[in-house]
Amino acid sequence: MGVMITLISVYINSYQIFQWDSQLLWKILLAASPEFVWIANIMFANNICDAHEDEMNNRHTIVHYLGVKTSVWLWNALNILAIALIFVGIYLGVYPIALIAIVVMLQMIIKQMRLFTQKQVKRETFVCAVKILINGSLELCLGFLIYLIYSLVA
Repeated sequence: MGVMITLISVYINSYQIFQWDSQLLWKILLAASPEFVWIANIMFANNICDAHEDEMNNRHTIVHYLGVKTSVWLWNALNILAIALIFVGIYLGVYPIALIAIVVMLQMIIKQMRLFTQKQVKRETFVCAVKILINGSLELCLGFLIYLIYSLVA
């Protein structure tokens, strides 16, 4: 979902000059990657929170095969990966430097990761994954807005 929305947006906004090539597709993939990692992590958090119920109903999600402890570790690793991909995107010039604004959200993201790591109860901590996606996305939007304002003024 995250990749296709980004790809379609790029194509629609540049179809007159759009050239299909692997370099551009890799850049689009990198640009979309933090969002699709966070979206996937929402579904993963849902599976983690439902692990006990899924076992009782003989549903075998990825959490069944990895175990809850390993799944929570992987969930945290994927959140760190999403942040790292933003910095990689900045370094490679896919994102503007203004997206460094994501550091403002790091403390909140770490707090939500800790809450979810301590307890995986859907009614209480599933929202942590949603908060990470929303706040991370808003911070990316803020970074793009800062870049837009700067480029209009400069």
